[in-house]
Amino acid sequence: MDQFAWAYSVVKSSCIYISVIASLVAGFRIYQKWNRGDDIESALFLWVGSLVAVGIIVLAVDTFIVPASGGRIAATSVPGLLLGYAYETHHLVVMLGIVVAILGLIKIYNKVRNGDEDTYDYLIRWFGSLMFLFSLGYVISLIL
Repeated sequence: MDQFAWAYSVVKSSCIYISVIASLVAGFRIYQKWNRGDDIESALFLWVGSLVAVGIIVLAVDTFIVPASGGRIAATSVPGLLLGYAYETHHLVVMLGIVVAILGLIKIYNKVRNGDEDTYDYLIRWFGSLMFLFSLGYVISLIL
């Protein structure tokens, strides 16, 4: 293993470990807010968004900056690269949709617990968006 690959693996591992520790601390703070009865929707979206951003940054650096071809910059085209990752992208989008659906379910639970009047309307909209997500995922998988 050459010097560059060793240094890159150390830096990458360190950054990922720091991100994991930070996400655990943030997740615990969100859990504490939830137990106090505070509003956690914005904090949850920020938390999930930051986790996705870290994953995208690591994937982008591994793909575009430091490819496995000896440290040279990748010479592939972006459309070809996207088609190569189409299956993974589809699964990523479905997983993000599931996370957003779980966050919506938490919001419905909070509405029921607080006794809000628009809970039924929000539940119908949540269910409709969930059906749209999975039908869109099915259409995309048929196209790919």
